[in-house]
Amino acid sequence: MKRASWGCCVIDSDPVGIPESLRQRTRTDAVALFLAHWRMSLLAVSLLTMAVLYVWGEYWPRHLQLAWCTVAFGNYIAQSFVSWKMESEESLVKAMPRYMPWLLFSIIVSGVVWGSLPWLLSPPIPTVFAYVSLFNLMLVFCVVNSPCTQTMLICAVLPVMLLNTSALAFRSELIYAGYFLVVISLVLLYGLRVQAAIHTTMTERHLARDLNDALTRQQQQLVAVERENALLLERQRLMYDMHDGLGSTLLATLCAIERDNLPQSAVIEALRSCVDDLRLVIDSLEPMEHDLVTLLATVRYRLGPRLKDAGLTLDWDIHDLPELPWLEPPDALHVLRLVQEALANVLKHARADHVRLATRASEDHVEIHIEDNGCGFDLNTVPLGRGLRNQNRRAEYLGGEFKIDSALGRGTCLTLLLPVLRY
Repeated sequence: MKRASWGCCVIDSDPVGIPESLRQRTRTDAVALFLAHWRMSLLAVSLLTMAVLYVWGEYWPRHLQLAWCTVAFGNYIAQSFVSWKMESEESLVKAMPRYMPWLLFSIIVSGVVWGSLPWLLSPPIPTVFAYVSLFNLMLVFCVVNSPCTQTMLICAVLPVMLLNTSALAFRSELIYAGYFLVVISLVLLYGLRVQAAIHTTMTERHLARDLNDALTRQQQQLVAVERENALLLERQRLMYDMHDGLGSTLLATLCAIERDNLPQSAVIEALRSCVDDLRLVIDSLEPMEHDLVTLLATVRYRLGPRLKDAGLTLDWDIHDLPELPWLEPPDALHVLRLVQEALANVLKHARADHVRLATRASEDHVEIHIEDNGCGFDLNTVPLGRGLRNQNRRAEYLGGEFKIDSALGRGTCLTLLLPVLRY
């Protein structure tokens, strides 16, 4: 059993390895509970003092009544002053080492005042002895149920126990002293158990609060680490995208220009492709709130003028779609590249004058249709090029499916199916 000093007193502490700082916080809470009720407690005990004088005053000599009242009420005033000083301090933790010894001393004096009642009776009438002892027993029972620390409880009960028991032993029957000692000891043990249970609850509450604070700090640290990792991954993704897309296109164009075998129109087309690719990367970083319609609107804004200059009429048939919780910037870039490549193929190969971009929603999928009225091609005779294979890989990465429907003379329809929820 560990023992921890506090002020001028010694308190037994639980042998469970609880830090001293945590036990101190629990004791501070117990003292704070006591200070929250000290006014009503002192008012009640003052009324009891006057009631005792009224009921049993005739059994005391006058000078003993005066001395007992002087000590009792003087002690109540001193205890009120100490309690008020502790209550008015900014920090109870700092006030306790200074004022707690005085508070414990006043509690001991209160116990001596009430425990001395049987010694003041003159003559020692057995019936009056019994009433006074029962009154002290009732007072002790009230004390053990009031908010306080175990040390305060012992300081209040022990003087009553010793003085009242010795008075019964010397001025009455010894057997009554034994009965009284047993009963008041049981009451004291009960009070100590009650206070221990209250203090355990306070300690567990502090432990839970400390654990919650620690978990909150760890969660904040994890969120910060995850944010840093997300930024790092996003930075790496941008580097890869720009290296594989914009970088490779610029390098190939530069090499062709250096060899003087690239016409001006091809240079312009390559640079336009680089600008479009750079815009796609930038657009994918915009906050879309998982909204596919908003993402597609950026395609219309970026490529609409280019389609118009090429003589293509864009039919915008976009309907409301459910949010896609998985649609983050990397996924948004894949969607944008799929749509951009599909429209670029219409410009380069379809020989069309009309293209339709439409969306549809089903129970668990959303669909993006890109349909032109161009020349089309035979799926059975024309092998899939690198671009179409890349589109299929992008669709698989998104958890969706890429479909091609085309025939000679009736145009081409490209369909991208995306899941609403991706597992």
